[in-house]
Amino acid sequence: MLGLHHPGETSLCRLKADGIGLVYVGGYYADYGLLMREGASQGFHPVWMSESATATNATWQIAGPAAEGSLFTFPPPPAQNPAAAAAVAELKAKGEDPGSYLLYSYVAVQVWAEAANKAHSTKPLTVARELKTAGPWPTVLGPISFDKKGDPVKINYQVYQWHNGAYAVVPSA
Repeated sequence: MLGLHHPGETSLCRLKADGIGLVYVGGYYADYGLLMREGASQGFHPVWMSESATATNATWQIAGPAAEGSLFTFPPPPAQNPAAAAAVAELKAKGEDPGSYLLYSYVAVQVWAEAANKAHSTKPLTVARELKTAGPWPTVLGPISFDKKGDPVKINYQVYQWHNGAYAVVPSA
């Protein structure tokens, strides 16, 4: 929708004129932050919402106070996962932040390597078949399985909200 506008009007002006109250942006933090900042400069203050690619402090650094109250979805914080306690402690001891994507990225590589070893192959289709048919796969975040389509089974996304430069899980109603 942001790409569609009347000649001479910006997309944000059109959304503002149409009284849009919620804008969902499926994109990266840089674009999301810039849209929020530009919207605020035009007096456009909808509820902004995005996805996991905006789960980074860079979102606030770009958008500034325009990000206040904005939302995004992301899996639960690894630090809250009891299975990840050892990995979280090790990362913190090394001065690394275990939040955001770090452990989820590690799990992706960990599971792929296990499936490649079990399949005795690194061919993508062979490994993908192994991932879907074997498992659950042990990981630093606990076991993970995939369905026939290759989607992870039982990933509980949560909604997060930005406030004063930090984000936190929005409590369930």
